[in-house]
Amino acid sequence: RFIIIVLLLGISASIIAGVSFFINDRDKLKNSVIDLSIMKDIEEQKGFSDTENFAKEENFDAEIKELYIEKLNGGLLIKQSNYNGIKITDGEKGNVVYSFENGKLIIDDKGGETDNISIKDLFKNNYRRTIVYSKNPEELIAKITNLNGAMSIDTNIKELTIETVNGALGIDSKESFNMNINSINGAANIKMENFDANIKINSINGGVSTFFEYEESNLFPRRIDKKIKNGRNVIEIGTVNGAISIDN
Repeated sequence: RFIIIVLLLGISASIIAGVSFFINDRDKLKNSVIDLSIMKDIEEQKGFSDTENFAKEENFDAEIKELYIEKLNGGLLIKQSNYNGIKITDGEKGNVVYSFENGKLIIDDKGGETDNISIKDLFKNNYRRTIVYSKNPEELIAKITNLNGAMSIDTNIKELTIETVNGALGIDSKESFNMNINSINGAANIKMENFDANIKINSINGGVSTFFEYEESNLFPRRIDKKIKNGRNVIEIGTVNGAISIDN
């Protein structure tokens, strides 16, 4: 009986220690993604200002209705503006080519792979940034296959589809919009003031911070399946290998 009591006490201590570690670890992950709120102010970072010397700069007379990106290394910003256009800083991480025809803006990176990207590198002078300006972003459909770096959207768009983000994703919009993302390897900070959507995340291997209650589990991977208001939009994410914050 004494041995059984000792074993039970040992198991209880292990559980308490595990839960304590989990809570502390979760808080660290939560804080790490909240710190990435800097993504929403990415244009203010050095190298993203309109006063920067851009290697490529072009205005389009026609509206950008569709944005297609096969691969892009560096930072990407989609921004509402009084004109339609693109700006690309003169970075050291490869060469971006693009074409615009019949409302479709196609961007591809012909440079080398960037396997060792750190968040700090995203804001160095020599790290290339690509800014897409749209007069009517709420009508813009963006489809991205592979983004190695960071992406920031500071406005409402019509639809966002991403295969893979290796780095950080920051969204700060007035309204929710349709999103379908296969995988995020890094961190995501999603803020939409008027959330009206079904949110489904199949697998989260990291910290989670949300403005709503959901059936939270202490076991990994975690999952979210939540309807906010009328579920006007669908936000679906396959896998998050890192931390995610969802706010309004």
